[in-house]
Amino acid sequence: MRLLLAALLLLGLAACQRQPPPQAVDVPAAGLQLRVPAGWRTDTSPGSLFFALPTEQGQLVGRSFFLVASDPMRPQPSGRPASLDSYVRYKEEQGRAQARAYRVVHSERLALDGVEAELREIELSGQMEPRRSLAALLVRGHEGLLLVGSAPIDDFPRLRRDFEAVIRSLRWQAPAP
Repeated sequence: MRLLLAALLLLGLAACQRQPPPQAVDVPAAGLQLRVPAGWRTDTSPGSLFFALPTEQGQLVGRSFFLVASDPMRPQPSGRPASLDSYVRYKEEQGRAQARAYRVVHSERLALDGVEAELREIELSGQMEPRRSLAALLVRGHEGLLLVGSAPIDDFPRLRRDFEAVIRSLRWQAPAP
């Protein structure tokens, strides 16, 4: 019995060792830090503050990506600062204009390191093959931020948990302006 328990413990330790811990990545232009799975390849993409390509066993996963982008926010006509609701509407209008089909599968509010955000799972097609995306939208100071992981529909179920873990790992490097 002890031999069996020892063998199970060793197998458990070996399984843990196969999965290296996430790596901390600073995104100075957005004043934040994320933890991304070890092995993801960072790259550049026009208009993004951070861009990464998910990998499995060292290979890129289809046309999947994770990015952080920002939009300067202007006060609303009432003179009030831009709100999360107005930013969500703006990004949804932008997405619908760019995609042939756009559907919000799930939406919920959450806090990311103390800042209210909207987490949305979206299905879309148009510029690329049919895709699913997991996006967090938030407003901090005078900036709207978008954190999004996107993958072809067939690859998304395998990557969704990683995308959500990266989003939820957000930590601010300085207090809000």
